[in-house]
Amino acid sequence: MSKLRTRSMPNLPCATTMLCLTSLLLVLIEPGRAEAQARSRSQIERDAARRTDAIKSERVMFETGDKVPVTIVATYTPPLTDERHRRAPATILLHMYGEQRTAFDPLVPHLHKAGFAVLAIDLRGHGESVQPASLKLKQKADERDPRLFRDMVHDVEAAQRWLRRRDEVDPARTVIVGASVGASIALEYAARDRSVDGLVLLTPGLKYLDLDSKAAARKVRARPVLMLAAVEERQDAEELAREIPGAKVTTIGPRSPGDHSMALHGTRMLEKAAGVEKMIVDFLVEAAGPPSDKTVVASMIGEVYYEPGTRQADRLSPDNLRTFSSAAEAEARGYRPPKRSQRRSDGRTTADTGRRSLDQ
Repeated sequence: MSKLRTRSMPNLPCATTMLCLTSLLLVLIEPGRAEAQARSRSQIERDAARRTDAIKSERVMFETGDKVPVTIVATYTPPLTDERHRRAPATILLHMYGEQRTAFDPLVPHLHKAGFAVLAIDLRGHGESVQPASLKLKQKADERDPRLFRDMVHDVEAAQRWLRRRDEVDPARTVIVGASVGASIALEYAARDRSVDGLVLLTPGLKYLDLDSKAAARKVRARPVLMLAAVEERQDAEELAREIPGAKVTTIGPRSPGDHSMALHGTRMLEKAAGVEKMIVDFLVEAAGPPSDKTVVASMIGEVYYEPGTRQADRLSPDNLRTFSSAAEAEARGYRPPKRSQRRSDGRTTADTGRRSLDQ
């Protein structure tokens, strides 16, 4: 019998065989992977477009109450439309020295999504808030003129006044975020305006640009305050917190290797410190609280609160009028109830007091 002849295959190295198989798989798989990546990129672009479309910001201007009014330029982001058509809480954003309102751009979408109306202002001498030219505001800012920074509370007051005139904004729910010297200004304003419901202070200091933040903190009373600071800058925040019952201090960081010591200072911590935007927004939502149908009103410079619609309430100056979510809230912030009966403008009777000159 003849023998069956067989031809043996040459022995290929294992590595070469694996390389061939891998190349074949890539040829088969790569089109699908490329298609998936293209779909992913397309989805990201569509999501980004939707976010852009959803946030309709506008450049606005208003004047301060100074003897020579300063024109404040700001970016206003209206709140999302509420299905119940309820008025929205408002957030005022105050930037650092040498910066401008755009420094808060990373935070605005988070606030908008949470339902806030957002007003980011250029403080006088910064950004576009440099008019009238006769005041030389930019030059004074560059020279760190202490009076310029003391007067910045008028910028915040003008922002608050502008927001109160917006139909979509709830005047009983206002919070402020300030960064560095903006934190000092936020404290100073909240000490004067007891209707401010809460503060978030990014890297607050004791004496930025000659502003005495410790003295202002003592007047804030027991309102919600959150202070965020890098490890190296935590000491001032902790000292300020001791002046405000219940104030919270949270350390941000650590810095990335190679970052300079101010890498997380003020608004620079936004988008750099993981979860900081969510932390800020969650705190502000709680501080602002829910809408209320039991509001009371008072004068910013007065001591007595009133039920809306009373004759005394109607006599309050619109510029000084402030709204609180309840009588209990107003009393917790140092106002007292009216003392005697007063007829409302609609004919009903409630309690009131006759100290008109003090409360207007």
